[in-house]
Amino acid sequence: MQAIVLVGGFGTRLRPLTETMPKAVVPIANVPYIVRCLKYLEQNGVDHVVLSMGYLPEPIEKVLKHNPPAVKVEFCIEDRPLDTAGAIKYASGKFSGLEDRFFVLNGDILTDIPLGELLSFHISRNAAVTIAAVPVADPARFGVLDVEPDGRIRRFAEKPRVPPSNLINAGIYVYDRRVLDLIPGSVPWSVERQLYPEILERGENLYARAFEHAYWIDIGSLEGYLKANFDSVANLHAASHLGSMYTQWWRDCVPAKQTRPGIWIHKSALVSEQASLHPPVLIGPETRVEQGSVVGPSAVIGAGVVVDEGATVSESVVLDDVFIGRQATVKKCVLSSGARVEERATLVEGSIIGRMTVPPA
Repeated sequence: MQAIVLVGGFGTRLRPLTETMPKAVVPIANVPYIVRCLKYLEQNGVDHVVLSMGYLPEPIEKVLKHNPPAVKVEFCIEDRPLDTAGAIKYASGKFSGLEDRFFVLNGDILTDIPLGELLSFHISRNAAVTIAAVPVADPARFGVLDVEPDGRIRRFAEKPRVPPSNLINAGIYVYDRRVLDLIPGSVPWSVERQLYPEILERGENLYARAFEHAYWIDIGSLEGYLKANFDSVANLHAASHLGSMYTQWWRDCVPAKQTRPGIWIHKSALVSEQASLHPPVLIGPETRVEQGSVVGPSAVIGAGVVVDEGATVSESVVLDDVFIGRQATVKKCVLSSGARVEERATLVEGSIIGRMTVPPA
């Protein structure tokens, strides 16, 4: 099977984290997102992937050079933005022989939706496009799907005041090849605003397949990014939300040892016996955690980080080469690589800190 992954977005909701790296390579439990995404596709029977790229393509290429995937990967770099449908058509030209059906994925979701089930549903309905759908508690924040009992889509409701259902577009699709004929070449064209409405107007079969119990999260927001990291570390300890097919690989791909339940520490990290660690916690290579510091609950710390004496890091993700000073407090934050938090500084909860120095209040 073939798949197109749309990884050309600017990642505006994660700035300044994404000012120097594309969203596709932000780490999830110290492993770049795109590495996880390609492993997911491999485990679901995909063997040929085209990455539709625009913003900062070089870091993605570099990551995959150091983490070569098992699937065949090709890069399709837009010389100008083509929007979602335009990007799909442009990227499809990279396949030497396009199959009758192929997957399309947004490059900012972490999920265990079984693609084989989605494909079987698509074929059974003779659909032009099938959209994977997931239920959420607050659908009004998303694009909501109004569907018939058999899954046929009536309409799309964008952030409606009164949602017609609790099902939202999960950002995973099966396309029939014939759909590409509806997309003009070399011009910006939107899936949501132009392609899907045209499919409905033509009376083509546009379906949604709901996955009621699947794990799904959008990593493109601060809340989603933090939760994806913490869920991933929790999954290192036991097969939980993300399903058993991930468990062994996730354990193998994270170079850390479980020192006690829910605590994972790289062999080159130096963690004081007088530091307090509260699971789930993941500590990366060459990181130093000093005495009197408190790490966790829910903390993912990258490589080359210093957590100085008496500092507290909880419900946060800390990327590589960050310094956190004595008695500083970091809670519900993301610290970009190279950030520096000075002694006794307290970060505002919900902050994303770029490569900067945070002074004490």
